[in-house]
Amino acid sequence: MSKFIINNIILSKKISYLIIYVMIFIFSLVLIYNDSKNNIEITKFVLENINFIPFLLIPSMLLLTMYVYGVIKGDLLLMQRFDTKKNLIYFIIKNLFISILIIDILIFLFIFIFIFILKTHIIHFDSLIVLILNLIFNTTLISFFILLLTIYFNKYIVIFINLLICAIIYGFNMRLYTTVNNLSLYAFIIKFVIIVIQLILIINIPKRNMFSEVYK
Repeated sequence: MSKFIINNIILSKKISYLIIYVMIFIFSLVLIYNDSKNNIEITKFVLENINFIPFLLIPSMLLLTMYVYGVIKGDLLLMQRFDTKKNLIYFIIKNLFISILIIDILIFLFIFIFIFILKTHIIHFDSLIVLILNLIFNTTLISFFILLLTIYFNKYIVIFINLLICAIIYGFNMRLYTTVNNLSLYAFIIKFVIIVIQLILIINIPKRNMFSEVYK
């Protein structure tokens, strides 16, 4: 059942457009970077660029999270397979996390393809594990935050909140080196703790009228 849902999500038109947008955005960031013999520097530049978070990371995770949630919530027959709201929430979280990993893989795949094409460098994969983990932590944290908002608020309020965050990050030139782009062990621990708190809130404090059409 999970495989069917994931295929539905990834092969949908909205997600296809999202993947095209991600590809174009990453292409432009790799293209404008000055020549470098170190592909790690180019990768860091792409992931830490001021435009990456407000124009790609948050909007992409917003669309992905709301679409995954909407696809599952909109399938009444699927929802009736679960005995409780909690089991259904687990299912949504699992499918969302798998979708996040797929998008993260595509982001890195596009980065390396464009580095190879535009910069003609040999790709070295050393020291990439920290960058990969950081992107996974960041996308998971953002997506779970959006999922939490989606459970409790109207989708238009969720969109407005995220657009406001994007505007603040870009408007105040917040490069977030001390938060989102921080690669220290302490930063990873803090992000992990926040993700755990988000999961607790999502699983244990569900909205009262959530999935009311299925659970009375």
